[in-house]
This record gives sequence, structure tokens and C-alpha cells, in this order.
Amino acid sequence: MRINKEMLGKRILYKLHRLFIREGIIEEISPNGEYVKINSEWYSIFDIDVLDVLESKTKLVSPNEKYKIGKNKEKKTKLI
Repeated sequence: MRINKEMLGKRILYKLHRLFIREGIIEEISPNGEYVKINSEWYSIFDIDVLDVLESKTKLVSPNEKYKIGKNKEKKTKLI
């Protein structure tokens, strides 16, 4: 099975170079679709063979939501 954009953020069981079976989370796909970031490492999409899509364990935050974090913090006042 090939990696597609619907798998983003999903935990997968995959083969790397047809030798090693690993488990990881798809974190990012390159804009041209030729590379995929799994567990903080980049791989060519042609070297990865997805064996199974497991349940999603993480919720990836979109770039727009990253800037919203911390805006609603309460202001702390210094007591004298």
C-alpha cells in the first residue's frame, strides 16, 4: 500500500527497503509527494511499503493552530 495524504498523523506498520518491519507515525509529506517524514526521519516514498494502518495515537496541530497557543494565557501581576 502506498502512502497518501489521508494517512497523515496515523500510526502505521511499514517495511523499509523490503527488509525491516517498523512501526511509526507519519508526521509530514513533502509538497512534491516524493518524501515522507516518519518518526522524525525523512524517507523516499518509494522505499516505504505500508503493511497496515493502525489507530491514530496523535493529533497533529496545523500551522495556524500553533500560533493560537499561548494567546489566551492570563496576565500575571506582580505583588509589591
